Amino acid sequence: MNRLKRLYNKAIRSRKRVSPERLKELRNRCEHDWIGHADVLGVGQSENGIVVFQNIEYDNVLFYSSDNSFDAYTDSPLEVIKTKPFSMSDWQTEEVKDKEFITQAVVPTRRIRPIYGGLSIGHKDITAGTLSMIVRDKTTKELLILGNNHVLANLNKGKKGDEILQPGKIDGGNIPGDVVGYLERFVEMKNNATADCAVAKPVSDEICRYGILNCGDVWFLTDPVVGMAIEGFGRTTGFQVGKVVSINTTVKVGAGGQTYTVKEVFVSDIPSDGGDSGRALNERYTAKCAGLLFAGNGSQTLGVTSKNVFSQLNIELMPCPYNIVLDLSHYNGHLTREMIRHAKAMGVVGMIFKMSEGNYYKDIEFDNNVACAEAEGMPWTGYHWNKPAITAEEQYRWLIKCLGNHIPSFQIMLDNEDIDGCNSDKVTSVSLSLLKKIDDHFVPLGYKNAIYYTRGSWHNPNTLRSSEWKKYKLDAARYYVDQVKYPGTDQYFPLDWDNAVLWQCKADRDYLAKYFLGDDAPCNHVDVNYVLDQIEFDSWLVHIPTPEPPPDEPEPPEEPGEPNLKTGTHYYGKTIVGLNVRNAPKATATKLGTMSANTQFEWFEEIKEGNNIWLRIGWREYCAKKYGNSVYVEYITV
Repeated sequence: MNRLKRLYNKAIRSRKRVSPERLKELRNRCEHDWIGHADVLGVGQSENGIVVFQNIEYDNVLFYSSDNSFDAYTDSPLEVIKTKPFSMSDWQTEEVKDKEFITQAVVPTRRIRPIYGGLSIGHKDITAGTLSMIVRDKTTKELLILGNNHVLANLNKGKKGDEILQPGKIDGGNIPGDVVGYLERFVEMKNNATADCAVAKPVSDEICRYGILNCGDVWFLTDPVVGMAIEGFGRTTGFQVGKVVSINTTVKVGAGGQTYTVKEVFVSDIPSDGGDSGRALNERYTAKCAGLLFAGNGSQTLGVTSKNVFSQLNIELMPCPYNIVLDLSHYNGHLTREMIRHAKAMGVVGMIFKMSEGNYYKDIEFDNNVACAEAEGMPWTGYHWNKPAITAEEQYRWLIKCLGNHIPSFQIMLDNEDIDGCNSDKVTSVSLSLLKKIDDHFVPLGYKNAIYYTRGSWHNPNTLRSSEWKKYKLDAARYYVDQVKYPGTDQYFPLDWDNAVLWQCKADRDYLAKYFLGDDAPCNHVDVNYVLDQIEFDSWLVHIPTPEPPPDEPEPPEEPGEPNLKTGTHYYGKTIVGLNVRNAPKATATKLGTMSANTQFEWFEEIKEGNNIWLRIGWREYCAKKYGNSVYVEYITV
């Protein structure tokens, strides 16, 4: 084909826009026509066109037949990516040294107990791969170890009952000391397979832990889409991020001296190397798993979809073993009752709202947050941000003032992560003194000792060791400056405690707010605290708010009638919609009647209830001027 024709065809196809249904048809046709060519490694689809992976080794073959086929194609956009052949093992690094993980609290190539996603693992007869995650049998609910077929089942050669080692054999794993499970079943790797996966039965449930190193926990499965940001932790390359570049891809993959054609694969640019096989590929920030890494070539990484893996192995995700407490402030935006209701449905059992800071700041959303939590029966408390340069007495008086007449469900929390220009002596003295003052006020009212929130990487170097710290229950925080390790055996755990009641797992994940607060969440991320000791947490609850029924929906606007001007001497207004009149300033009070839209009236005083404003319009007569984000009355001049 001459150069002018090639350029013309390229211009034509680049302007084509096709429906998803048509694109799928075109992908199937292109796969049928091209996958048999020696230089074609894979055929998939992008958001609006076809993606072809072409073997770069054929670059020097002039006018290869595939090039002519590509040049003649005009039905949709076409992207040809020249790359190296894909393999399950041929790009494997034979030796991975611990020095690659010197900044990592957990070295995945070492022996780790309990076991969880991201660690070195393998069948007794292979080198090593990556443990995907702990799952459970969909029928029996037994816990299972998930990984690739070629990692846990030695590429179809394994037999039920074969030993599974952690770490893998190349990392020093041996029998019997490092046996963590026994092969249970696998999906056969063969031509036209859609999954490379296997499960092993652990030696005990106690050896298993929920979650994936550096990636947190997986609560959902999702389909990969082109452009999706993904993340994962592999035995060799550790934590990596990337994006999906092709979906519904049929690829040729080398393994064990054979080449397999694998279908319904997604391709990403997340870095990988030998030993990363099995890495869970999760959508960033969403606790959703898109699939498992099973092959690559150093430039692209191949994944089998989580839905194929889970359906073919008859497995399901483990339910989160912990209840959840959310940490919220004005940075998370304006909460509503609907968001609190959504949070309860997602397993949230409590909320901690920022209340005050130093002796000068009250969080602007604190009163609204409390009102919403109280109305929905959500247990809550407030936290005070400690500023050690300010005396404990001044800070104590300020936090009590900011709390006002609110009644927390459980004890107040002190947030300690700011040295405020002070040395460790001053930080320790002010912090412990402030904690004691909080206790002196609240313990006689039936509350437990105050909660202390900190992270080990801050608390350990910035405070003095003291037995006094242990009187206060710990909420152990994690941030990206800390190296992640799960609770109980963490070198970054605050030194003055043996365990925590709450664990804020921020270092593992910034959780998307919409999963806890709904699609209308006013922020992108929220801080999630796992309740590690539910019995202890339950014993904290002193006051559990009684839920109120949701407020009445505003009645539809009516045609304006004769003005109904009430006598009085204060403010004049007009209803924007039909508006209920009640015998008290709250949505649950008895309804006395309704004012039509455009009714003019006077009121005698305004009463604030959380974020809501009520108007007293007569003797025990009230209507809402503002409820939530809706305004029902406007001022007028008469």
